[in-house]
Amino acid sequence: MFRKTSLKPRKKPRQARSSQLVDVILQAAARILEREGLTGYNSNRIAEVAGVSIGSFYQYFPNKEAVTAQLIRQSQEQLIEGVSAVLDQSGDEAFETAMARLLAVVTDYQLQRPALAAALDREEARLPVDEIIQESRARIMDRLVLFFQTRGLIPLQGTLHDVVADIITICRALCDATLDGPPVTREALLQRLSFAVMGYLGQATRR
Repeated sequence: MFRKTSLKPRKKPRQARSSQLVDVILQAAARILEREGLTGYNSNRIAEVAGVSIGSFYQYFPNKEAVTAQLIRQSQEQLIEGVSAVLDQSGDEAFETAMARLLAVVTDYQLQRPALAAALDREEARLPVDEIIQESRARIMDRLVLFFQTRGLIPLQGTLHDVVADIITICRALCDATLDGPPVTREALLQRLSFAVMGYLGQATRR
């Protein structure tokens, strides 16, 4: 089992050039996971694809797992930003319209780079990244609970936190189901998410 410290970067880049170097390393790691999977995925391979020396790699990351953890963090931030953008722009938008746009964000998040998403999902199960996932989940839950409150949703049992937790579980289950099965179109996944989530809300809440 990996220690938590082994998943942390050695240091944060402080200059633009250093930030670019870290970005190059992360992009190289993502390409390897996307195109080759975990086969041959190691520090030397990442440095090779990034076009940097292994010394430069170790200057910022202690191992490949720390790089993967950072990719997972970036992926979660991308999802949070997408959800937040929809909610910030929802205004007086119809509830159903806002929910459709939220589910579109989830769909695009899963299918934008499906091979990379699959690799990161598997690594989430292997690596001790619970803190990253829980932080992301908490931030999304807080935003959705507030959104549902402002739209007057009342849970028929439990709390709105319970409702949002169930919705997140539903979305995760449907997205995970795409990992090992045949390729799924954007329209198909979006429709599945819409049927499941909106159907659940229709049974679990009232306005």
